[in-house]
Amino acid sequence: MGWVLVIEENQSTVEEIKDAIAQFDQKAALVHFPNSQSFLDWMDKLQKHEPNLDPPVPADKFLGLITAIESWKFRDVKLIGKFKALFIQKGFAQTEDEIFTIFTAYETADFQKRRFEYRSVNNLIFKPFDKLVLQQLLEIAFGG
Repeated sequence: MGWVLVIEENQSTVEEIKDAIAQFDQKAALVHFPNSQSFLDWMDKLQKHEPNLDPPVPADKFLGLITAIESWKFRDVKLIGKFKALFIQKGFAQTEDEIFTIFTAYETADFQKRRFEYRSVNNLIFKPFDKLVLQQLLEIAFGG
């Protein structure tokens, strides 16, 4: 049991992710942002300790981040590793916790996978999703 950040513009993709997670962890909470800018605005408020954070931070342990690559500028992708450190600093997870990062993307002729390979990224899942593959990869990310 814990919570996951999902940054994804397409609501049907968010529902697919939610349904896949529910297959193995019905108590996991999803905190959704439609794009990286709304997430960065939320992070700014979080760092400033602003009250009434919307969406609120769940009380459970932070598990990881699932984000659409197309939501980010390439240079901003490198910030993702820093978010993990901030979440540990804020007490959402412990230093020894495995915090996953999964990118989602559309496979196109000009997509350069190597540009997004970082040690902090656990997996890259191409859209549209194969439901079983999505479920299995998420279950592995959750530690199962």
